[in-house]
Amino acid sequence: MPEKLPSIEVDLKEYGEVASTWRYFVSLRFTVVGFAAIFNSALFTIYAQLSRNTTFIGKVGVIGIPSLALAISIAVIVIEQRTVNLYNIMLRRGTELEF
Repeated sequence: MPEKLPSIEVDLKEYGEVASTWRYFVSLRFTVVGFAAIFNSALFTIYAQLSRNTTFIGKVGVIGIPSLALAISIAVIVIEQRTVNLYNIMLRRGTELEF
C-alpha cells in the first residue's frame, strides 16, 4: 500500500501546477493577440491592394477580406474570454492554496 503524501506536499505540488498553468495562459494571451494583429495587418495590406483593382476579384476581395477580418476578430474575442475565465480560475485556486 503506497504511503500518502502529507497535505503540505500535495498542496505544494498543486501550487506548482497552478503556477505553470497560469504562466501558460499568460503566454497564450500574448500569442493570440500577436497572431491577430499580424493577420489583420496582412489582410489590411491585401485589402488596400484589391480596393484599387476594378475586376471581379477586386470587388469580391473588398467584401470578403473585411468579412474574414471580422471572423478572425470574433474568434480572438471568444478565445480571449475563455482564456480570461480560466486564468481567473487559476488565480482563485492559487489564492486558496496560499491561505
